[in-house]
Amino acid sequence: MRQNLLLLFFVLTLASAHADNILLRGHITSLDGNVPPTVSLWSSDESSEINAPVLNGAFSFNVPITTPGLYNLRFLNTSYELMLSPADKAPSVSITIENGRLKDITVDDAKENEAYKTLIAQIKIYDEKLRKHFLDCDKEENCGKDLNFLLTNYRDELSDIRDKYKGTYTAETLCKMKIPVVAKDVKNSASEFRAGYFENVPFGDKAILKNPVYKEMIDAYTDFLIEPKISKEDAFIKDLMKKASANPVVLSQTAGTLYESLFKRSREKMLGIFIAWYNENKVAVNNASLELKIKGLSSTMPGGRYLDIVRDDVTGRQTSLKKVVDASSCTLLLFWSSDCSHCREEMPQIKAAYEKYHVKGLNIFAVSLEQNKTKWADYIKENGLVWTNVTNLVGTDNPAIQYMVTATPTLILIDKNGTIAHRFTPKNKLEKYIEEVLNK
Repeated sequence: MRQNLLLLFFVLTLASAHADNILLRGHITSLDGNVPPTVSLWSSDESSEINAPVLNGAFSFNVPITTPGLYNLRFLNTSYELMLSPADKAPSVSITIENGRLKDITVDDAKENEAYKTLIAQIKIYDEKLRKHFLDCDKEENCGKDLNFLLTNYRDELSDIRDKYKGTYTAETLCKMKIPVVAKDVKNSASEFRAGYFENVPFGDKAILKNPVYKEMIDAYTDFLIEPKISKEDAFIKDLMKKASANPVVLSQTAGTLYESLFKRSREKMLGIFIAWYNENKVAVNNASLELKIKGLSSTMPGGRYLDIVRDDVTGRQTSLKKVVDASSCTLLLFWSSDCSHCREEMPQIKAAYEKYHVKGLNIFAVSLEQNKTKWADYIKENGLVWTNVTNLVGTDNPAIQYMVTATPTLILIDKNGTIAHRFTPKNKLEKYIEEVLNK
């Protein structure tokens, strides 16, 4: 009897262990006869990988899954996103390739994936329309009306998806998260839309981190929805983080996402506000990677003292940023390279600003991050870049790392006292910021 009970317990335990597994089957047809030997399935955060051999074109995965999430199906040089759910027990994938390239892919018996692809298509359409509206609308009398019309259509499209795919995570959670608030009074369209933007996000559910919808909501807000007032920016950060604290994992990743979003968009003032918030809440956030990034960035944020750079100039003589700062009323620290297309596009404007303000005390210390010294020197000579140019080719310390440079060109303004005035200097505000520093 005891043996039978132990056997029953073992069977039930085994069944329980696989209760949330789904069987994902697939078939690859190669038009040239070259079928990849294996296919892999990765979780969207790259934390797990399952590999399956391809036998006679067929493959299968036994995927352990408890909550809906995004996965990447990878073969050859192709990566295809799949939204998988425990509710879809046996989805199947049919793939056609030719010359190592994907020609066609279809997914069957996967209601969650179909719902998700439909949702993402609508999000791309309407979020781009919203971005254009908020950045371009300049006729105040029409802005509210146009936005109200756009939001109404967006809401209706998402409501249709919710009705069609009822019961899926996409419909019940992701769609609901994105449904916009539509004001009854068109004059209040923008304010009510902003105020209700995150209201339907289930912050206590860490499954929202398994696809890009929530992250892209944060990106959209920092990109074009936030009102450019310090009080509004401060209130937004505190309110979002208070909501995210419903789940410690969501709080940690939300903090990381917001930091990356602000850094990517060069939101200098908001970054300063966020860093102040983080320093008071770092224990609760518990994000070691974010801690390192903020520690590195904080030393080069406005209000801090510049970090010296000692390098060889274009003639081969050693010089320093300190030497330039000490001799200037305003120093533009420029990180660039001649093989960077954005740098080449902005260089005429930088050169024009130098020629206009050099007599008033502006100097430039330009650090090249490229690997070809000859190409760098030739570009400087051909374009008449007569300021201090140094190369990063020689030296153990890396000034780009010191200054947390992740893209070129990066323009940092330093005042006559050696204090960083602007950590991010956009090209459309270059002259304005230079004049601010010169007039200090």
